[in-house]
Amino acid sequence: MYFLPNILTLFRILLTPLFLYFIFNENHYFIAIVIFTIASITDFFDGKVARKYNANSEFGKFLDPLADKVLILSTFAAFYFLNIIPLWFLIIIFIRDLLITCLRIFMIKTGNSLQTSKNAKFKTTFQFIFIYFLFLFLLCKFYFASEIQLLVIASSYILPIFTFFIAFSTIESAMDYLHKIKAINQSKVVFKTYEFLTTFFYIGKIKYAPGTIASFIAMLLFLFLPQVQTITFFQILFILFTLGVVSSKFVAEKLGQKDPAQIVIDEVVGMWFATFMLPQNFVWYFATFFIFRFFDIFKPFLIKKVEKINGGLGIMLDDILAAFYTNLIIFILMRFLV
Repeated sequence: MYFLPNILTLFRILLTPLFLYFIFNENHYFIAIVIFTIASITDFFDGKVARKYNANSEFGKFLDPLADKVLILSTFAAFYFLNIIPLWFLIIIFIRDLLITCLRIFMIKTGNSLQTSKNAKFKTTFQFIFIYFLFLFLLCKFYFASEIQLLVIASSYILPIFTFFIAFSTIESAMDYLHKIKAINQSKVVFKTYEFLTTFFYIGKIKYAPGTIASFIAMLLFLFLPQVQTITFFQILFILFTLGVVSSKFVAEKLGQKDPAQIVIDEVVGMWFATFMLPQNFVWYFATFFIFRFFDIFKPFLIKKVEKINGGLGIMLDDILAAFYTNLIIFILMRFLV
């Protein structure tokens, strides 16, 4: 019984290439799903057996999360090659898994261990749910291709929302691991990197009205930079939002403040969100700037409550809500004045 958990884990790795063989064959999607399900079940039982029979080992602690990464990353890679998920999402999953695997190896070599965090467990659970949703989408696409409207709704709205959410949880869990490692957490280089990002190239270090100045510069950048496709813009905005959540939490904790004035990445992301659908017109851009600053400074409606959310999420999310209210007012004004 001592070796059974590791045997189950190795079996999960061996099932992965078999799964890939069937997922790339249109006539065998159901077989691929069954194989993936069996592999997923081994992930549940290897840990359960190890705890029940006291069969925990350092090799097993390293192999189990590695097997999960092999299975999940291979599955997402398959969905990418089947044109279901975007490349940037696959890259995020790959970099995160590579980073955590390297950290585990480093910790083992230094005589330590890297325990799986709660955030990582939630992340893995959400990834499995997302994968089964992708399976369902794949089956509908293959067997019910005539239901075009259903596929359009799924591909245009549901898939992007799922994709962004899973990508966010993946990045957040990676940074959670990094913060728990004392040597990294106390590193001045890490703090300076986060500070550089959260202050938006040190604009936040300006003594007077750093948030207003950062918002104004963000508006000018958006006004003069080339226009990009909406989906590309949202991908960029999502990455900046995620980095903002992670880095602002770290900087705020280091400074011992809930929302330090020097953190202005939230104003930058909020300002870009408020202006992304505007025409290239100075008047509307400046109107958006002043309305956004009003909502961000005075925080009416739900903005004040959202700001009270702990960590980087509260720092970033209140500006997104301020941008949403700004968009609403600007669109009403444009409808009646243009």
